[in-house]
Amino acid sequence: MMKSLHKLFFTLISTIWIVIIYGIDQEWNFVKQSSLLTAICLASTPFLLITIWYVITKTCCSSDNVYNCENIDEVNNDFLANYLGYFFIGIGLDNCHTLAWIYIIVFAFTFASQTQFFNPMLLLIGYKYYYITISEGTKITIISRQTYRNAKELHTENLKRLSDTAFIEFGGTK
Repeated sequence: MMKSLHKLFFTLISTIWIVIIYGIDQEWNFVKQSSLLTAICLASTPFLLITIWYVITKTCCSSDNVYNCENIDEVNNDFLANYLGYFFIGIGLDNCHTLAWIYIIVFAFTFASQTQFFNPMLLLIGYKYYYITISEGTKITIISRQTYRNAKELHTENLKRLSDTAFIEFGGTK
């Protein structure tokens, strides 16, 4: 149950940009009737949500270690095209009804396929995404603020398990 709620919240953070871009494009003005203040509030929302997610993840997810790392590849750019598409969707919509249906569809697909827990918000706050191949040939995703050039540098004492194949590393930077 907690895993599903965690994944649901993370999917919300990952997809909310569609609504934010749409709101800015449509010049929503629900904060003191100001489009600028509303845009600032909308753009701040993902930062607030990722902070809440970060605290929940750090306190509620189980700790884990990864051993026998054979290969490491940075994959930040592999996911970016997917999320840039959200900006084009948000700008290209004409009405709230269409926005709601598109958002529901994108949310459902993202929730169903969110195995690597990619989120551009984590890139903005300094995290990097790595594919790690372990000795059994299994590929896992590690999200970390560390910069790794080879598998031997990988430190796994601060990992929190996000899914069967995704982990986030909490701790300082090198």
